[in-house]
Amino acid sequence: MLSTGIFHFLFSWCSQVQRWMKTSGRFTVLLMKLIAAEHRRNMATPIKIPDIGTNVEEVTLLKWRKTTGEQVARGDILAEIVTDKSVVELESVAEGVLLSQEAREGDVLKQGTVIAYVGSPGEKVLQPAVGSKEKPARNLQERQEGTVSSGKATPQQIKISPAVRNLAERLGVDISQIQGTGQGGLITRQDVLDAKQSGIGAGAAGRGEKSLGPAQLAVVRNVTRSHREIPPAHFTVVVDMEQIITTRKARADAGTKIPFDAFIISAAARALKEFPQLRTKFGGAGVIEYSHINPSVAIAAGDDLFIATIRDAERKSVEEIGTEIFILSEKAKRHALGPAEMQDSCFLVSNLGMYPVESFDAIIYPEHSAALAVGRIAAEPVVREGVITARSVCRMTLSVDHRIVNGTTAAAFLARVKQILEIGEF
Repeated sequence: MLSTGIFHFLFSWCSQVQRWMKTSGRFTVLLMKLIAAEHRRNMATPIKIPDIGTNVEEVTLLKWRKTTGEQVARGDILAEIVTDKSVVELESVAEGVLLSQEAREGDVLKQGTVIAYVGSPGEKVLQPAVGSKEKPARNLQERQEGTVSSGKATPQQIKISPAVRNLAERLGVDISQIQGTGQGGLITRQDVLDAKQSGIGAGAAGRGEKSLGPAQLAVVRNVTRSHREIPPAHFTVVVDMEQIITTRKARADAGTKIPFDAFIISAAARALKEFPQLRTKFGGAGVIEYSHINPSVAIAAGDDLFIATIRDAERKSVEEIGTEIFILSEKAKRHALGPAEMQDSCFLVSNLGMYPVESFDAIIYPEHSAALAVGRIAAEPVVREGVITARSVCRMTLSVDHRIVNGTTAAAFLARVKQILEIGEF
């Protein structure tokens, strides 16, 4: 048997070894963290295409605002990208020097794609691992130019990738006038740029036509999709606006100017709370209901049209909604609306009351099931209690996706909007 002294010695030795192993393990972890931190410190910061919205899968790199080697501060605008809804400015999330551009103007990119690196001169730029399925973003254009569009060929059998076709549309270049220099006569990006420079492909412009801007192209895509996918039904009602006019004047006399749109959006938001069928969209296999009440308003800015979102409108006063509309309208004029200001809406209000338009049918936005079109306010003879009198009225037309909303529901919703506006309690 071991003596007591030897037993204590062995116990003490084992305890010391155990403490050393714990300390060594912590030291190893700390050392690995320091090595990783030093590695990150010597690596440039990647600039990625951000998550712009659930309905946006791809964007187009429209224009670089910074060049390689240029000094960059955090928050500086590096580039402009185009979504289906707007032109978005891409900010730098780091400061330093723009070390490299990993994508070209005209490239179609997915969310998360690295398009640039920012860091200090000499910092390393991360490259895909050997054997990785991902390829550097700089090769995206080459891959697109090497792939003929899978769509139906034109009568002239024009070979061109979607990205290069999009570039030609923006530059106003007639691709039928271009002789492709790529494999098999494929029109490349450089062919389009050369044609623009030389004027060879300016046939369309010579006929008085002009290319559409990104925002206009987004409208074209959405209108075309709506017409192709959504079977609309339309319902019109005459609304007495006398009470709204009186309320609006009283607020203006008190120093607060409120646009008519604010009252209409507020009324629509209240009705949407009672009729959830009108804040839905068709999801292919079923109907998707929005939990939020975020109506949107159509804002014209020159030839462009923007759909701006008023979030949680049912919880806001008409003064708050009016202020938001003013801010959003000013941003739209400068083409400065951000993605968050144009997404997550569930319903559209389009007002042409500033023009001599009696009524019209609004297009249903592809992510909605309904749209409310508002015509001008005008004095008309109305019979009230057997007496003919002049009243200020306007016509509102509700367009609904007839796959989701039936006529009875649409009529009841429109009647509720009419009731809220005619009572005028805001």
